[in-house]
Amino acid sequence: MTLSIGGGSVQQGTFANIDWGNGPFYLKTETDPNGGSNYTVTTTQQLLSVPYALYAKTAENGFSGDYNDLTNTPQNVSTFNNDAGYINASQVPAQVNADWNSTTGPAEILNKPTIPTNVSAFNNDVPYLTEADIADLLATVNALLEQVDSLNRVVKNAGGQPIVLPNKPCPGMPTMMDYDSNIYHTVQIGWQCWMQENLRTTHYANGTLLNLYDFSVGTDVPYRYPTHSEPDSVPIYGYLYNWYATVQQVNSWDTVTDRIQGLCPNGWHVPSLEEWNDMVEYVRSQEDFWCDGDSNKIAKSLAHPQGWYDYGTDECTISVNPSQNNATGFSGRPAGRFGGGSSTFSAYQHANFWTATPKSSPSSAAWSKQLCWDETTFSNDYYYKSTGLNVRCLRDLPIQH
Repeated sequence: MTLSIGGGSVQQGTFANIDWGNGPFYLKTETDPNGGSNYTVTTTQQLLSVPYALYAKTAENGFSGDYNDLTNTPQNVSTFNNDAGYINASQVPAQVNADWNSTTGPAEILNKPTIPTNVSAFNNDVPYLTEADIADLLATVNALLEQVDSLNRVVKNAGGQPIVLPNKPCPGMPTMMDYDSNIYHTVQIGWQCWMQENLRTTHYANGTLLNLYDFSVGTDVPYRYPTHSEPDSVPIYGYLYNWYATVQQVNSWDTVTDRIQGLCPNGWHVPSLEEWNDMVEYVRSQEDFWCDGDSNKIAKSLAHPQGWYDYGTDECTISVNPSQNNATGFSGRPAGRFGGGSSTFSAYQHANFWTATPKSSPSSAAWSKQLCWDETTFSNDYYYKSTGLNVRCLRDLPIQH
């Protein structure tokens, strides 16, 4: 006999409400062989499989795999039921705009340091300069300045050269460097920034080598020459350069600024005669640089104390009382000049410096400036362009007042 379970007429109960998970369930069959209603139990048998076919008609309503097909989905993370015990909404801090000046509420910044109103208000936990140390230092400096001023008055009253404060380097550039990495000190004179030492480079700023003097070639080509042909003299006196070398054959003329860079490092140039004379005019305007009350007698203020012949009688010449020289800090040294051959002329007597200005007549000469051991002025002079003289460079940018 074959039976179709779930078909036929339901006599009692609802077949779809059977909770198949709470079994076991049994199937009891009763039959009436005569086709009537006088049934007798034929068999009782446990059901061992769930009739999944009951769900077949609703399978088309299953999840499609698209999140958007779901209903009652959460809109925010905080909507999820937090059953994992990690973080909940009450533990998420609200957005706060911290306020340095706030002393209460969520905007208050905790454990903030005290803001000092002055540098001296910082806690000095490193034992360097304290406020008291600075005050003591200033007091000492002021006392020294008063002593110098007092000494100036005493020396002037005795008719001697006044004591002046040491020269000052150029603001923001106490030293400068050439292509060879030679370091030079600078000195401010008026609004100009000068090299304090004679140039001693062996190269132009672009790296081109400048040859030493060669007797077989002569003096009409660019050359450099050490005083008395002694290389050891170069760190003190610098090289002697002819004018062709100094201005680089005038190939370095800047037509915009009307300057010649020549041998000088970038940012510096060979001063013209006019620029040299501007410096002289400034020195002559400062009474502390005069000798014997004469504004023309400024040679001592521009000459280095060492290296000069030590004889003479005029108190205002460079060679007399050389310890009183160099009030400006320019530090002119007597390297002399070179005119060919094997020796230097006027070494220890003259300090000669090229200008960038050629002389109109004779055209074979150029202007120079000269300090002389037995003179009191810083004079204009000129030499043939083939002559070797010292070079001082002037910074392109003037000093701002």
